[in-house]
Amino acid sequence: MPIERLNRARALVQQRQWGEAEAALNLDDLFSLEGAAILWELGRAAQAAQILGALEPTFQVRINHAAALTRSGHGQDALEVLGDLQGGWPSLRRANALWHLGDSSLAESEVELALTAGRVENDAKLAVAAIWQKGELALEREDGKGAVFILAEGLKIAELIGQEADPYLLAVLSEAQAFWGNREKAGKTAQKALERSSERHLSFVRSHLAIQSANPDHDLKPLLEHTQKLGWPFWEIQILLRIGQKDPASALEGLEKIRKLGLLGLLERAQEVITLGLNRSLELGEE
Repeated sequence: MPIERLNRARALVQQRQWGEAEAALNLDDLFSLEGAAILWELGRAAQAAQILGALEPTFQVRINHAAALTRSGHGQDALEVLGDLQGGWPSLRRANALWHLGDSSLAESEVELALTAGRVENDAKLAVAAIWQKGELALEREDGKGAVFILAEGLKIAELIGQEADPYLLAVLSEAQAFWGNREKAGKTAQKALERSSERHLSFVRSHLAIQSANPDHDLKPLLEHTQKLGWPFWEIQILLRIGQKDPASALEGLEKIRKLGLLGLLERAQEVITLGLNRSLELGEE
């Protein structure tokens, strides 16, 4: 019976019937790697992390546990779960956790290890994920042109294996195009990313942020509510800071959340957004 329920829930997830999938799940069925994977697909990272933390810490359990902890706002715990685990996937998970914590310099080193492993092992999934993480880090350095060239490798991999480009990678590419000055092309790329996304996956959030980069009037408030319901605090902060470029109160809310979570590496960016927002308000007040 538990296997039948899990199979039914998995089928509903594939059909993107999120509410029905959650209703089909029984808590007792979920205490397995497979059950945690279904919760992850439903966007329920905190619940997945709780289950994975109770399982035998095999290599795959630790990799998945780190991902779920990072998504639910516990990057430092993710690093502790990974420990000294070696390999491309542990390096990728470390890079992602470090990025969430605001330690981009260490994240750069880990993502290079992950990308090298993906290339050497012909692991397309690992390589593409490492490429979009590397692209995010390039954007953080305000290197839009560099990000475009980095992400082009991900597009080439998709072409070589005969698959559509990863929607998250497309979303990051869109932001790079917008940063480089081609908003029209960026808007088309972001829309393509959104069309390939599903609302419980991270690419959905990233695609909306990319659309907003191409079109600053794009309303992000529904997306903010979405991430709050799912419990993805890093992405909630990203959205608050985007909104905060026009609304300093939202940036202050993001700053408070950064302090609450101890994400000290994100403080500087939040303070920059607040300063810019306040200056813009003053300029508008003078007109």
